[in-house]
Amino acid sequence: ERTVEIRCFLLPNRNTFRKCQRLEKRIKYDFMEQFREHIGLYALVFVSALTEIILDSFEFDLVSVFFWALHSLSVIAMFICSLVIIVLYFRRNLLKDEGYLMNTLPVEPWKLYVSKFLTAFVLFILDLIVAILSFSIINQGFAWIGDIIRGMSDEFANAGFTASPVVMFGSIAIISLLYMISMLFFSLTTGYRANGSKDAYSVLTFIILYVIGQVANIIVMIFTYFIPLSSKGSITYILTVLNPQEITALINRVVIGALAVSLLLTVVYVAGSIYNMTKKLNLE
Repeated sequence: ERTVEIRCFLLPNRNTFRKCQRLEKRIKYDFMEQFREHIGLYALVFVSALTEIILDSFEFDLVSVFFWALHSLSVIAMFICSLVIIVLYFRRNLLKDEGYLMNTLPVEPWKLYVSKFLTAFVLFILDLIVAILSFSIINQGFAWIGDIIRGMSDEFANAGFTASPVVMFGSIAIISLLYMISMLFFSLTTGYRANGSKDAYSVLTFIILYVIGQVANIIVMIFTYFIPLSSKGSITYILTVLNPQEITALINRVVIGALAVSLLLTVVYVAGSIYNMTKKLNLE
């Protein structure tokens, strides 16, 4: 794959151009490059899970608890390191060390971006699968997942929610993941439009976008929860008379509103990143 990348730049013949222009080739290349860096993380998570279950079989309670906590920390570290790998790869491959070569390839900028975006999404899903599998090793099966879902379903039913917790939390997780990736990539492409310390501008852009997202969610909460709730009457009335199902309906509106805002901002950030890559990047 790397040979193809170099040939795209040095040997501009029609067949080579066609290979470089295929989106699936770009996705495969980007995925394999980053997956190699994830293998060590996945190995660490599985080794910590196996260590915990081996010690648990010997009934070393205190040591087993320690390694269970250590495994949990290794899962958290996997997610953090995965995020760092994805961000650094995007920066290196499109904006820094390999950026000039990549932007000289006969590939539309949106394909380069979409390849990185989809690859990041798939890798985060793979991280989640690895985490679930590792905890399933410790729990010696997948029954724990069913127990959690049944417990959450009962709580949702008691609270008056009609949506399945799997659907609700699944939707929140997927949309939040798309939103986070788009915000990170837009921060980088915007920061690299600047002169001077591009990384510092990227961090500053991310902070500004984060604040914008929080303000947008607060506005949604005001209009979908607090204003409708205040129209019901006094605080005493709300606490003593208001039907719990009415509160649940308002919470549903807040969740839907927040997800709608995240989707809208995701579209804006994706379009902005592609625009930056097409027109505004200041590569050195």
